[in-house]
Amino acid sequence: RSRRRSLLAMTSDGGRSPDDACLISRLWLGWCAAIAYRGWSKPLHEEDLPSAPRGVRSDPLHRVAVELWEAELARAEPGKAQVLSGVLYPLARRSFYQGGALLVVSGLCNSVARPLLLKSAVESISPDEPLWRGFAFAGGLGACLLLEQWSKTQGLHIAGDEAILRASSAAMQLVTLKAGRLRTGVGSDGAEQTLLGKDLVGAADMARFLPLMWLCLSSLVGGLTVVFVLSGLAGGLGVLVMAGTFFVSMPLGRRAKRSQAAMLKASEETAGATRELLDGAKVVKFMGWEETYLAHICRRRATELTHLRTYRIAINVVVQIGRASPIISILCTVLVLVLTSPDRFRADVVLPIISLFQALRVPFIMLPMVFQILIAIQVAASRISAYLQLPEQ
Repeated sequence: RSRRRSLLAMTSDGGRSPDDACLISRLWLGWCAAIAYRGWSKPLHEEDLPSAPRGVRSDPLHRVAVELWEAELARAEPGKAQVLSGVLYPLARRSFYQGGALLVVSGLCNSVARPLLLKSAVESISPDEPLWRGFAFAGGLGACLLLEQWSKTQGLHIAGDEAILRASSAAMQLVTLKAGRLRTGVGSDGAEQTLLGKDLVGAADMARFLPLMWLCLSSLVGGLTVVFVLSGLAGGLGVLVMAGTFFVSMPLGRRAKRSQAAMLKASEETAGATRELLDGAKVVKFMGWEETYLAHICRRRATELTHLRTYRIAINVVVQIGRASPIISILCTVLVLVLTSPDRFRADVVLPIISLFQALRVPFIMLPMVFQILIAIQVAASRISAYLQLPEQ
């Protein structure tokens, strides 16, 4: 454990980079003002640009990845080593949790601080309240919005870009080194290209959305708490309505997935038929088969378009349900609030409820996607682990 900690600390060495700037300079991008001014007056050269962030430099990141994988091979049983837990997670862990902490702050600002500040700002409009109180809450609301957006942007950059880049770069280096040491005849031809171009790149693209899990969980917990505090059981009905729209959209999502798979298969068949026609153009022209081949390709293309149309319709219906669910939930909550507690039907209650249900829309959409992302990452990492343990020369 101490050896792994020392290896991970090696990836933090380096020279000048944007990471060296203070918090305020990173917030307002002040660290790049001198570069922009210099580039305005004359062309920039390589030495004028800042170095890459310390965490994503290939050296010593790749060297540490190789040493971590060797340690994992020595620790695990033959054929049971896991690149995800032994290499990728240790390299991405620090950035993932740092960005996750910022995303939790963003989620709490969105679902707790903003509605409560909005409620206080509306209450301060009363003639009985001093003028400075309204300005104070309005300024606090603006500061909350600034903190929310900044923490979200920085959190996604650290946990969704830097952490994933460290992990994918390490995996790419391990696969590349392994491809040069494989024993002849072991593995299928082009296996490393499939791992890099499909498994690794596809999983990395999906993993960039994984840090939103922190924002969604904090928004969900904080938002549900504030909803019940402000509106009581009426808010619970609105949450049930929003959850109901989510369960309605799930079958449509599965139908869209099946249609997408069928569309891709039909697209491959259309491309194959077109390639066959182009390769045998001389024979087709000699035998007079142009109309027959054209009708054959058109039938395959029509099948592809049918699946594409079904996929697009299902996706658009799911998107529109997601957009309409906060409106329907707000209407149900306000209606129950008017019928059960007319004295609470006030602007300082209704406006925060509107803000809350807009904030709760993202968790209900993203949290189910997190499980699909985790499955895709696990499948890709298992395939890479199996490849890295093939016999060598």
